[in-house]
Amino acid sequence: MRADLPAILLCLAYALILAGIFRASGLPFVDASSILANIALYAAAIFIMLAGLFLWSLARARPDSPFRFASAFAREMRLLERLVPAIPVFLAFAVFMPSFSAAKSAIPYFSPYRFDPLFTRMDIWIHGQDAWRLLQPLFGHPVISFLINGAYHLWVLLLYMGLPLIYGWLGNPVVRLQFLISHALCWIVLGTIMATWLASVGPCFVETFSGDPHFRPLMDYLHQADHTYPLMALDVQQTLIDWKQAGTPGLGRGISAMPSMHVSIACLFTLVAFRHSRTIGLAAAAFLILILIGSIHLGYHYAVDGYMSLLATPPLWIMGGLVARWWTKRIQLLDKSNHDKIATI
Repeated sequence: MRADLPAILLCLAYALILAGIFRASGLPFVDASSILANIALYAAAIFIMLAGLFLWSLARARPDSPFRFASAFAREMRLLERLVPAIPVFLAFAVFMPSFSAAKSAIPYFSPYRFDPLFTRMDIWIHGQDAWRLLQPLFGHPVISFLINGAYHLWVLLLYMGLPLIYGWLGNPVVRLQFLISHALCWIVLGTIMATWLASVGPCFVETFSGDPHFRPLMDYLHQADHTYPLMALDVQQTLIDWKQAGTPGLGRGISAMPSMHVSIACLFTLVAFRHSRTIGLAAAAFLILILIGSIHLGYHYAVDGYMSLLATPPLWIMGGLVARWWTKRIQLLDKSNHDKIATI
């Protein structure tokens, strides 16, 4: 736990500060069910990945005794060595993510949604027209929209499968800590501070919350495409509206467009992937581009939401690296000092 302490403390400090703000404001904060749900999601993701890897290894080896093979598999994969030290990290993030959801849900209490007209004009100024219209000739076909929709919502796997995968199998402890710190910083700086400061709802929600019909043609196209190939995005968007209007807090709730956390987290995983291998990095970069396109095409975000995330995420990655290297060096010096003292005794 000592090696991961900066990331753990960052997560817990974020949750405690928010708890104080919400208590002072008289707003409901995180309940135990959200934390338990997050723990269950991490546990399920780890189980699914390990079960899939074990069954694949079992099918290749075809051992006489599956039970002895399972024991050897656990030793070879060093599962206890990898998973037990991860428990404090996942518990910290299990508190952290519901705290973020609460902060996102509470944005309109602290800052009214007022930046949508500005971001609409910025998109038009940059692209000469709405960004979704620029993409429409290439992606505006129901089957393509369906495929983009599927890829876009697979992004959630980065949260619940990507985090344990990087923690358990990334060999470099400095890069691992850099990822944990920058992962938390993205949600804090971009997803909480900037999202509250630049409060906006995004194209798919503008008409519902402000009455502005500017993006009705995009939504009309998506609903039309949904009749041919079902688009989960429309169900998710309606659910978010229902939750917002009901005022019910919980995991995954809240509406915020600027900046795009989908793009930010995909960008962060791309930076990590390139530290591992060029091939995986290029695959992650392709997924990042797909997420950026999907965020615009499905009406969740303005293009400038994604551009802001692409600009702001790398500095947070660098900041996480500075802290990770400083902390790792500090631990090494402390261990050396203790070793010298023991040797002297």
